[in-house]
Amino acid sequence: MKKTLYFISLFSLLLLSACGSEDNPAGSRTVKAVAVSALQIDAQPVAGTSSYSGTVEALEEVQLSTRISGWVEKVYVSEGQPVRKGQTLVKLRSDDLEAKRSQAEASIAEADVYYQNAATNLKRIEALFKNGAATRKELDDMQSAFASAEARRRTAYEAKKEVEAILSYSILKAPFDGVVTAKFADEGDLANPGQTIVEVENLRQLKITAKVPETEVGSLTTGMPVLIQVSASAAGAPLKGTIDQ
Repeated sequence: MKKTLYFISLFSLLLLSACGSEDNPAGSRTVKAVAVSALQIDAQPVAGTSSYSGTVEALEEVQLSTRISGWVEKVYVSEGQPVRKGQTLVKLRSDDLEAKRSQAEASIAEADVYYQNAATNLKRIEALFKNGAATRKELDDMQSAFASAEARRRTAYEAKKEVEAILSYSILKAPFDGVVTAKFADEGDLANPGQTIVEVENLRQLKITAKVPETEVGSLTTGMPVLIQVSASAAGAPLKGTIDQ
């Protein structure tokens, strides 16, 4: 509008200059040419922007709980603390489980010796039987003894594996890189199976759900880049994202 008024004003001044000098007689008046600079205006497309409010949530979150009952011995993290995948977050007391593991290891050591002796004896009897120096019954008895030693050894290793599996439940570790968003137990508390102790979220990948007016839905497409201003980071640069659906 300002540019239009500018051209109108300039045109009016030119008319006044041409008609305003009545002192000069008609026919002898000289009209001086005035140089006017022309301004060309081109139409340019204007990119429209829209703002929407929405809710923010992590795409990946987990509530860590223990599978066994036990007293909380140590809590290594606090709310808001960044954590790395595999980092130990909470440890339960496991004195009884440690004792069972030691017992299982002792059983394995004993079973290994019994197995090695049975294997050596079986090999010796097989050689004697081949040369006719041992009876079939002696061979059968030694084969049975070896099978028993083998089963005993296998049972000992399985027992230790089971104890270690249960023992692993006493330690809660971060399943991915993230941030501790909540803590529900302190040192000295009793933790029961299924009870949530800590909550971890991956804040590197966020999901924003926003309500868009029906009149503007048609202008949005999947994969379209968007800028996101989270209230917690209002003072910083906006986050970059894309429309998922």
